[in-house]
Amino acid sequence: MVPSSNQITGVAVKLEASQNVDSGIGFIGVELSWNGGATFTTSGKNTETGVTDVVFTFGGQTDLWGRTWSAADFSNANFSVRITGDSFGTTLQVDAIQVRVYHQAIGGSSGGGGAI
Repeated sequence: MVPSSNQITGVAVKLEASQNVDSGIGFIGVELSWNGGATFTTSGKNTETGVTDVVFTFGGQTDLWGRTWSAADFSNANFSVRITGDSFGTTLQVDAIQVRVYHQAIGGSSGGGGAI
């Protein structure tokens, strides 16, 4: 759970995926929704797949996927991950999905000591 007062600094999605046969090149991509799947981030986070399981990382610690996020965007009702693919006649296989939201506390005072 992301505290509501924290600033979102990035989102990373890891997929363990492959394609079922080595006949052509398959592509896999990820899009994120913050409103229950009504709207998704733009595509463009795509990578090439192969026949062996590989862990692909999309986004990262400072990647905001083209938008400003709030803590409420990551509730069960609001947050969705959509996997897209173009397998050119093969089947894309996804074994695992992991999402990590990077955030940091904001605000507060700069501290400092008092004089006696």
